[in-house]
Amino acid sequence: MLKPQGESYPTLDVWMEEWQAEPGHHSFDYALTERSHTKSRKATKAARTITIDGERITCWRHLKWGKSDKLTRTLRVHFWENPKDMSIWVGHIGQHLPT
Repeated sequence: MLKPQGESYPTLDVWMEEWQAEPGHHSFDYALTERSHTKSRKATKAARTITIDGERITCWRHLKWGKSDKLTRTLRVHFWENPKDMSIWVGHIGQHLPT
């Protein structure tokens, strides 16, 4: 089970049941990057940064489900695509990160 820092994350089955019960929360969006305000702040950049083979990588791209800050009504998946081998590294799965 995945657990975001400081949060108790429900199982995927529980999350899907609650999510499907909510009207208007069934679509997702894809974001190539973040807004300049989010990208310019150290704390928000750090929340999206992972280390791969000793290199710090910021995962600006993300998938977005839901529009609420409630854990059971939103999900974000931040990732980085390695251009060398086309692998995908997931940096965050959980609630909306700070902006």
